[in-house]
Amino acid sequence: MTRSSADPRGGAAALWLLLLLPACAAHAASPSPDAERSEVRAPIVRVSVRVAESQPPRVFADVISALPDGCTRFSRFSVRRAERTIFVDVFNTRPAGDDVACTMLYGEHESAVPLGSDFEPGQRYTLDVNGTRESFVAQ
Repeated sequence: MTRSSADPRGGAAALWLLLLLPACAAHAASPSPDAERSEVRAPIVRVSVRVAESQPPRVFADVISALPDGCTRFSRFSVRRAERTIFVDVFNTRPAGDDVACTMLYGEHESAVPLGSDFEPGQRYTLDVNGTRESFVAQ
């Protein structure tokens, strides 16, 4: 009597292996939430200036920054001003080591960055967000 090549025990083992491999791969690809992260400047997709109808008018920078992969997270923004130029620095965090495999899932983060209300009407100002520039005239 010969044994059939379609042995049910072999099929079950193969099926178990096929189910186990994706779970292992998914676990290896996602970094631990406690993994050490480093801060990096975020790529900027789009910047626009918006003036809120308030008294005095408040100015906001509407910023869309990129999250280039599944490991990258939005971190923070900071604002500083030098005369008529407003600098906004936008940061993401990433795993600190190079040994982390990340999913290739692109994302974007929207931020409404308050720039203040102390602008001289009629004057031209420059907004610089991580090197992406937009100019506007204060109202």
